[in-house]
Amino acid sequence: MIETHRSFGNTWECDENNHMNVQFFMKRFEEAFVVFEAFHRQAGKPRASVSHRHLRFHREIRAGESLQIFSGLAKDGEHKGGVVHHMINAVTGALCTTALDSIATPIDCDALVDKKQLSKAVPRGVPLRPTAPFNADSLLSSDQAMVANYNVIRSHDLDAQGNFIPSRIVSMFTDGAPHVWEKAGITTDWLNKNGFGRVAVEMRVDPLAKPNEGEPLRLVSHVGELEGRTFRLDHQIESILDKRIIATGSVRGLVMDLTTRKAVQMPEGFTGSFKN
Repeated sequence: MIETHRSFGNTWECDENNHMNVQFFMKRFEEAFVVFEAFHRQAGKPRASVSHRHLRFHREIRAGESLQIFSGLAKDGEHKGGVVHHMINAVTGALCTTALDSIATPIDCDALVDKKQLSKAVPRGVPLRPTAPFNADSLLSSDQAMVANYNVIRSHDLDAQGNFIPSRIVSMFTDGAPHVWEKAGITTDWLNKNGFGRVAVEMRVDPLAKPNEGEPLRLVSHVGELEGRTFRLDHQIESILDKRIIATGSVRGLVMDLTTRKAVQMPEGFTGSFKN
C-alpha cells in the first residue's frame, strides 16, 4: 500500500461525542482516492471514479490526532479491482478507519493489498451490495419511515464532473440521524441522563444520480434490522421536484457510554418502530 493522505483531527470537525464526525472521514477518503488514482493514471485512459464507498470505523479519532491514509488495490476475490484504504494514527500506527471503494474504470498498479489488509475493510454490518432504493411514500404513509432532513444543492456540493460529493451526502445522513434515533425511541433525554452518545460504526454510500445546483432534496430514513447492541439505518435522498432518487446508503449504529467509550444496551423496549 502507498501513502495517499496526511491530515489532522481538527476540533471543529468533532461532534457532540468529542470525536471526529463521520462526514470528515469520508472527505479524507475522497481525497485519498483522487491521489491514488492520479499516481496510477495512464495516458489516454479515462479517469477512474468511485461508484460506491464502504467505511468501517475501528477506533475513534479525537481532536489533535495526526492521520495518514495508505491505499492499495484488491488483487483477487469478489472485491478484485476495488481500492482499499487504511487510515491510521500517524503517531501510534493504530488502525482507525478503513474504506473499500468500488470503481467503474479499472486501475492498473502494483500497490496491492494482502488478505489481512483487505479483511479489515470488507463489509460486516451493512449490505455488501448497494443499498436498494425503497418506496418512500409507502413507508412514510405507514409510519415506517420519516423525512429526516431537507437540503438544497449548492455548487460546493458537486465535484468537477457534477457528481454529488459523498461527504456531502453523509452530512445529510448525520444531520438527519438524530431525528430518526429520537422518533425510534433512543431519545436525547435518555442519552443525556445516562451519559451516552449516538455512534456510527459502519456505513456505505451509493450515489445514483447527479443533482442540479439549486435542486431541493429530502432525506427519507427508516430503521432496518436490529442485531445485538446495534441497528441499521437505511437512507434515501430524493429530489423534491421529481422524486428522482439521488443517493442511498446504510449506517450501522450503536449507543456508546461516553465515559467508558464502550457500547451499551439499547433502551428497554426499543424496536426501531416509529409508531407511538
